[in-house]
Amino acid sequence: MKISVLFTVLLTFFCLSLLACSSGPDQSAKQYYTWEGLEPDRWGSVWLMKRHIDPSSNISIVPVGARMRDATAIATPNAPIKRTHGRSTYENLVEAFEQTGDPVLMQIGDIINELEISPWSKSSPSVAVVERQFRELQYKYNRVDVPVECYAGFFDALYASLKGAELEDLEALASSLEPDTVCKVSKGAVAQISDKPVLEYPVHHVLNMINANKKVVFVDTREDEEFDEYRIPGAVNLKLREVNEAIAPQFADADLVISYCIKDFRGYEVALAMSRAGVKNVGIMNPFGLKGWKDTGLPVAGGKVSDEEALIKLKEIAERGV
Repeated sequence: MKISVLFTVLLTFFCLSLLACSSGPDQSAKQYYTWEGLEPDRWGSVWLMKRHIDPSSNISIVPVGARMRDATAIATPNAPIKRTHGRSTYENLVEAFEQTGDPVLMQIGDIINELEISPWSKSSPSVAVVERQFRELQYKYNRVDVPVECYAGFFDALYASLKGAELEDLEALASSLEPDTVCKVSKGAVAQISDKPVLEYPVHHVLNMINANKKVVFVDTREDEEFDEYRIPGAVNLKLREVNEAIAPQFADADLVISYCIKDFRGYEVALAMSRAGVKNVGIMNPFGLKGWKDTGLPVAGGKVSDEEALIKLKEIAERGV
């Protein structure tokens, strides 16, 4: 059955150049909302809705876990269209709203899939450039303080580059996605820095701690089906929406708490939320996430490999060093 959805939501608390806000909310416009977040899939989906699917709509960015009356969510666990096994929210939106005729939108879907959905595939050079520049934009604004119009500018620039056949020209692609190029905000529009950055620990540091018999707790921030498929051995599953002060005692005796997802966009968010909730010694790894872990040659559990088997291999690797 073809998916047919009318999204609705209250007007966001800020107006973006992306949203083309008027002096007052258009009550006849379709309304959408999504949660705050760092993932390219989330911001690519917001951009896709506003630029190509329904430019007249209004989109709110709300705190994680929030729901809005008379509104339909995008890219949340209960949303009609969301991330599914092997496919990003962006890709599902492209298909549901029949945008497959635009090859550039399809290319962006492939990039987002490689960035966030397919941890075992080898990163292509162009996707590596897109990821690096996306992270550079977030670094410029302490990750969590990126003005939303800058995300819109990023995907505008990516679309223009792909349409101009610059994908294979990595230098031109990188230049088009420079933070100062894609992020042109009005004076005073940049959010204030709200938190100290979460620490990044080199993987070899984490392995050294394991070898020294320190208690290292891995926190997998993904959804249940993702966790069940593949995970760092011994990891506990904790989603961002589940983080609160009540979890702090669970990690009280940990020497190091490592939060991760596939590429550590969600991993960083959960690490920050855990730190705010009182968890000590929490951070992320570099290389980032489950992708970086596997690319380093470290074992994963899931499928036919039990946590016990993978932990034995991990201990052996930690003892001899990477």
